[in-house]
Amino acid sequence: MTNKKLKDYDCWDEDRSPELWIELCSKTNPPHAKCPMFDASGKYIWTDVEVVSFKDGKFEVRVLRNSKSKWVGRLSVLFFAEDPVRFEQRVELCKQRQRNADDELRFLKYVESLPDNMTSVLSNEM
Repeated sequence: MTNKKLKDYDCWDEDRSPELWIELCSKTNPPHAKCPMFDASGKYIWTDVEVVSFKDGKFEVRVLRNSKSKWVGRLSVLFFAEDPVRFEQRVELCKQRQRNADDELRFLKYVESLPDNMTSVLSNEM
């Protein structure tokens, strides 16, 4: 299938650069955002985090409930200072683009797998 990294389907124009998010977070007390984490049952839950830094396209966040740090992409950080509806729209748009790419790749693989005697040449007439 296609690339499973959701970030590769993100074409959203940011209201703030990562550097501005870091600056904003440095001026306020944590929590700054929510980030998905596995809970004891193995399901994702959105957990309060402190946003620490940004490097190589990822945010460093510190999970407040256990003080563990991890690096996450932009689509895994819901800042409290952003519109959660727009964030959800952004994530859903990425998921839709990913599904579309998967569908197209599946179709192309199907067409390429057909024997030549089952296909015909398209007409040049329009």
